[in-house]
Amino acid sequence: MKKIFSIITILLIAFLSVSCGNKASEDEGANAKPKIDVVATYEDVAADMWYTDAVSWGVNEGIMVAAKPNYFGVLTPLAKKDIIISMWKAAGAPGQIVSAKTVSDSDPNSDFSKAMTWAISNNVITSEELNSMTESATRLEAIEYMWNQNEKPVVQNYYSFDDTVGIDSVAWAKLNKITYGVSPTLFAPAMNCTKSHMITFLFRAK
Repeated sequence: MKKIFSIITILLIAFLSVSCGNKASEDEGANAKPKIDVVATYEDVAADMWYTDAVSWGVNEGIMVAAKPNYFGVLTPLAKKDIIISMWKAAGAPGQIVSAKTVSDSDPNSDFSKAMTWAISNNVITSEELNSMTESATRLEAIEYMWNQNEKPVVQNYYSFDDTVGIDSVAWAKLNKITYGVSPTLFAPAMNCTKSHMITFLFRAK
């Protein structure tokens, strides 16, 4: 009788262990968000590009969305508002997120309005700059915004790129390995800031 009782006890414990194990797996599966394989998904993202890891991080964290279902748009130039919205999302998107595609300045609950409010309150931009947010952003402006967000640290005795000598924001970004320039000696400050540039800046700064 004791032997039968022992067998029943062992079977019951095994059953409960399996049941609990399955429940845990189901819960994890229900809560886990499927990761997007950007190389397999987007035609313009190759496995060995300098921006591949950054795009993967940015897409999976919801910081940037693809231009098309199978095309991220790595070469797409960004407007200043796009830079600010991506920075806001990388900062945790303080305030309610309405939609990754909502960039209307007429809706106080839009991503645009929330991001601009955040940027002004954190001294990333001034209220006077709001009127220029639809203009194209340069690589220098993107770095300037990030530098502003970090309270404009001064980099002492650090040489920047040949085309940005004396610009503290770029020297700070280079020192912190946020940018390596378009070459070892050039930053290209006036070049349009593309999606691949910005998502990489944010990825390296995180």
